[in-house]
Amino acid sequence: MPHRTHREFRTIGEKANNDWRSILLGFVILALGAVTMSFYVFIKVSKGEIFTVASETNSVKTDVDEEALESVMTHFQERKIYLDTLRANPPKRIDPSL
Repeated sequence: MPHRTHREFRTIGEKANNDWRSILLGFVILALGAVTMSFYVFIKVSKGEIFTVASETNSVKTDVDEEALESVMTHFQERKIYLDTLRANPPKRIDPSL
């Protein structure tokens, strides 16, 4: 009886070693490309050639609008008085659906 080869277990190539070698070589090439690009971007950023931020000389406004500040303080004082009144005289209905 002649020896038969099993075709259902075929690999992509003729030998599995060559397939694994091709996969490993592709991975190594991709990894080297990623490392090279990362190093290139690192050098460009450290030299200040890319991703630079324009510095602002005066980004904080030092002037205070006293009228606006006074209106905010008045609002919070009125709010405090209202909440103190609610604490002293709580509503008779507890259930908000009523």
